[in-house]
Amino acid sequence: MLHTHLIAKTHPTANPQNILFWHNYRITILDDRLFRIENSTSHHFVDQATTSVWFRDMPPVDYTTMEKEDSFHIITSKVTLVVHDCLADSYVVLNGQNIPLDNTANLG
Repeated sequence: MLHTHLIAKTHPTANPQNILFWHNYRITILDDRLFRIENSTSHHFVDQATTSVWFRDMPPVDYTTMEKEDSFHIITSKVTLVVHDCLADSYVVLNGQNIPLDNTANLG
């Protein structure tokens, strides 16, 4: 058995003020330009640490939201996340550029 001092301590449950739901998505705002996006048709989501993010209990992030007919927008001081029902159509607006959510250069 692993010694208890070798077991990593994590805080994977996010601050409820930073969690948003839209259609089948749960979107967690971890920072003003870091989001966790989960999609579940059953609306069952996972609250466990990942190898990339052990701590999701961040302080509240300032943001506003806007819902359009086919998309959900989350606006922070740094970026705008635009989520569509088809995640492949979603993107981040950063410095006036639309950057697709294709996992290029993400946290892994």
